[in-house]
Amino acid sequence: MQVVTIRVEHDCPFAKPILERSGASGTHYCHRGRSAMLEVQAETPEDLRGITGTFISQGGSVVLGGGETDLHAVVTFPVCACCSRGQVIPSIESSGSFYLPPTSYRDGVETYQFALHDPSVGSRILSALPAGVNVRNLASSPVTVLGPNGDLLIPASALFLGVTGRQREALRTAASRGYYRIPRGTDDSELARALGVSRAAFESLLRKAENRILLATLEYLPAPSAPEVLERKDPAPNDSEA
Repeated sequence: MQVVTIRVEHDCPFAKPILERSGASGTHYCHRGRSAMLEVQAETPEDLRGITGTFISQGGSVVLGGGETDLHAVVTFPVCACCSRGQVIPSIESSGSFYLPPTSYRDGVETYQFALHDPSVGSRILSALPAGVNVRNLASSPVTVLGPNGDLLIPASALFLGVTGRQREALRTAASRGYYRIPRGTDDSELARALGVSRAAFESLLRKAENRILLATLEYLPAPSAPEVLERKDPAPNDSEA
C-alpha cells in the first residue's frame, strides 16, 4: 500500500477564504459527505473574523473561538460537498484510491492524502483531476504497518480517554487564546476568568487533561532501536536537558 500526498490549487469555497489571507491556515475534517469541520487560524483577530464571516454566509456555524481577540476558531457545516461533489476527492477516489482526512490549507495550497492499494494507480491520479485543478506537487511513500502503532491509524478516542468535558473546555480555551504559543498569548489568570473559575481550579483542570493525554500518547511513542539504547549515555553532573 502507498500513501499519496498531493498539493493543489483550485477554486475551493472552503480553502479560498483562508488562503487569500496571508499567514492564515486551516484543517478540514471531511466526514464522507455528511458534515464538515474546519479548524482555522489567522495572524490577526480581524482576519479570523473575515474568514469565519465568509463561512457563516456559506451556511457554517462557529462552534469554538472566533471572539474579539481570538486567533483560532472551529466552524462546522451540515453537509460537506468536498466528498460528494468536489473536484479533488471524488475525482481521485474514482481512480481507485481512498481519501485520508484531514485536508490542510496553508502556504497557498491545499494538501490531500490518499491510500492506494495498487501503487500503479498513482500514475493515473493526475489524469483523473479536472482541468481547473492545478497540481503543485505529488509524492508517495509506502505504508509498512497498519494498526494503532502504524502510519495511518491512531485511535483518537484512546488518546482522550478519561478527559472530562470540563477539562476539554479548559484545553480548547487555552489553545484558542494562544496559551500554547511561543511566546504565550495569555496567562492562567485570564483563562480562569474566561471559564469563570479560580486560577487554581483552572490550573488543576488543565494539568489533569494534559497529564491524561500525555500518558495515553506515550503508548504510541516508537521505542528506540537497540543501537540508540546502547549509545545513549547518562549526562554529566553539570549537563542539563531542554
